[in-house]
Amino acid sequence: MTDIIERARTQLIINHAFFASIALKRPIIPTEKIKTAEVNAKGQISYNPTWLDEKPLGQAVFVVAHECLHYMQDNFTRMGSRNPKKWNRATDAVNNEILIEAHVGTAPPDCIRWGGAENMSAEEVYEAMPDEPGDDDPEPGEGEPGSGGSDMDHSVSEGMSEGEVKELQGQLKTELAQAAMAAKQMGQMPGVLERMVRDILQPKTPWHEKLERFMSQRVKVDYSWGRPNKRFMSLDIYMPSISGVGLGEVAIIRDTSGSVSAAEQAEFTGHVNRILETCHPTKVYVIDVDTQVTGVQELSKEDLPFLTSVGGGGGTDMRVGLNYVESELPEVDCCILLTDGCTPWPESMSVPTMVATTGVSAPESVGETITLEVSHG
Repeated sequence: MTDIIERARTQLIINHAFFASIALKRPIIPTEKIKTAEVNAKGQISYNPTWLDEKPLGQAVFVVAHECLHYMQDNFTRMGSRNPKKWNRATDAVNNEILIEAHVGTAPPDCIRWGGAENMSAEEVYEAMPDEPGDDDPEPGEGEPGSGGSDMDHSVSEGMSEGEVKELQGQLKTELAQAAMAAKQMGQMPGVLERMVRDILQPKTPWHEKLERFMSQRVKVDYSWGRPNKRFMSLDIYMPSISGVGLGEVAIIRDTSGSVSAAEQAEFTGHVNRILETCHPTKVYVIDVDTQVTGVQELSKEDLPFLTSVGGGGGTDMRVGLNYVESELPEVDCCILLTDGCTPWPESMSVPTMVATTGVSAPESVGETITLEVSHG
């Protein structure tokens, strides 16, 4: 390890306890195999000593903290199917604005900037950013960390199992909480870092993002022999072409019991419309339930907007609706339950189920739970 890294770590210890707590646990390895610096999903930082030795100390501090942020924000497993280069730019923008707002080191003059990114998720920045020429080139870009070139080494994350990902995420949260505690004790916890830590430890993923990820795992690909796949025709091989991609049938259970407020019902109706509009199911069954099934409606995208008021209003037993789906609609691709969670639960569900609740979570054996935020103002 070169002297510039030791000096950068010392500066973090003196002035930035949050990043010192993280950086001191990271292996930081010099190598001439890369041009600048990079980090992998397990937090190993690599850097080119010739490149870094030429940097002022403030910029070296910024580089180390920037790479730590990629690791601490789980930027590797969050990438999903997004374009790696554009994702790198989006995460760089968030990291840079956080560090600049927190006065950590000195930002390199050509680092990527995105106004307001310190208060945005990388996903939000990614959606707002324009594509750039070369984004789809197979080779990773080169450049300084934070300048738009690639400083994320995906070789580790690409081979991680689901169990390893969950283990890593648990480790990240532990380290993050410890770093935040150390910084607060030293009086060195800027508001921008406090918000970042809160968002990671207490995530509020927008419902539609989780819903679309949940449903995207269940999309159907239809094949058609009417139009043979032209790629294989020159070989005298006739293969079907893809004629459509989308969801089949979806069951949505609306909790219409008396404990659900008008504001919550309005929220539920909005989500029914979003499912119809963005997830492209061939058919949606909306099932109203209190202690019994009070109504079943069959919808498609042509029925937008869905504005039907709810019936019911009695007690609460969502087992009735979930049992109805399993017995009467066993062929649906998935089931979405919109509820306040004040209900008894079945032991398990054979149909893939997501519970979107304004209150109590469902047991894991029933399905994944997400929390809905409802404004009562």
